[in-house]
Amino acid sequence: MTYSYYVSGFINTQERNFMISAMNIFNYDSSLSTIAILDTIIDRSTRLLAEFNSINWSMNNGGLVGGFISISKSSAEYWRAFLIQTSNPSSPNGFWKWALKVIRGATAPQLDAAGYLYGWGKAWAIDELDQPKQRIWAGVEMAASTSGIGAILK
Repeated sequence: MTYSYYVSGFINTQERNFMISAMNIFNYDSSLSTIAILDTIIDRSTRLLAEFNSINWSMNNGGLVGGFISISKSSAEYWRAFLIQTSNPSSPNGFWKWALKVIRGATAPQLDAAGYLYGWGKAWAIDELDQPKQRIWAGVEMAASTSGIGAILK
């Protein structure tokens, strides 16, 4: 599935095209193990971040897609490490291992990334925050609140 969502004036064409590539981070073979799915997300995110960082983004552009990729990568790394830790038989976190298998691991990074998009978009469209850093921070806060990390931090 290729994503092609675009709202005129919301992001420029360069960021829109990059966002289409970024949304495809989550296209994976569902027959893979959870660890392999998370590895796929991490690998794709790492490559896209390198490409993203090589672009000279114009003022006020790049924050949406850059944050989306960063959140996707960080979340996949977090849940991968957590899944490996909980696979230790002496770990008290057996429930979380089971829960991650049920949701297939990749769902957690997808929820985190979707939270970032929602928070960033709300900051731009509803809260009308002018500063890119404010929109990025709003996206990060929403990503954390949609994540298991947010539940742990609260």
